[in-house]
Amino acid sequence: MQSKTKGIVLKTIKYGDRKLIVKIYTNTHGLQSFFVSMGTSSKAKIKPALLQPLTQIEIETSIKPNKQFASIKDIHCNYQYTDLSQNIYKNTIAMFLNEVMFSCLKEEEPNENMFSFVTIAFQWLDQSHEHISNFHLYFLIELSKHLGFYPQNNFTAAETFFDLREGVFINKSPQHPDYLFPESGKLLSDLLMVDLRNIRYYQLAKQERDDLMNSLLTFYRLHVSGIKEIKSLQVLKETLN
Repeated sequence: MQSKTKGIVLKTIKYGDRKLIVKIYTNTHGLQSFFVSMGTSSKAKIKPALLQPLTQIEIETSIKPNKQFASIKDIHCNYQYTDLSQNIYKNTIAMFLNEVMFSCLKEEEPNENMFSFVTIAFQWLDQSHEHISNFHLYFLIELSKHLGFYPQNNFTAAETFFDLREGVFINKSPQHPDYLFPESGKLLSDLLMVDLRNIRYYQLAKQERDDLMNSLLTFYRLHVSGIKEIKSLQVLKETLN
């Protein structure tokens, strides 16, 4: 039975001359793999531009349990980016976050709240004329909430060390190396109070941003099994700095 679902493209893998394997995070079936045959005529329903990473789409498909690939019968753009693909800063941030998501999103169960967060966040990035250099930090924090390991913001004058393994602030350094010193802990605590309405007020120096980003990726590796090296990290650092 055919059904329609919204999705956001995460990765496209070429398979032969005119075929693709497309990884799409959907609002109704979670992460799914689709086998797509590309047409060559101008009337072809599936255009390559609709399968670029982070494209927000609506597809008509038939997803069957335990089947490795589904097929796409029809596809439409659900949101047209206006600046994200043209702006080098926004595009670099987006590609970094896309790589992180692809490493983390393994489940096939739907999570409509996470899907809504992801799509709305990228729309905000596309439309924003505000300060965006810390958007990826905000995104990683919010994504961790939907993945189930959101940090507890119990920072106080006494609890200043952040334990990356336990996800809480404690009053002294733990007996392992995965923690933040009080200075970085305060930056994280401040970040945990940021949302899209006030992100422009959250300012960091270059080294603070790099250190906090490295710490958040360590946090992810400790809580997401099998997460791969994020190859776009260095490109992101160089572009923002």
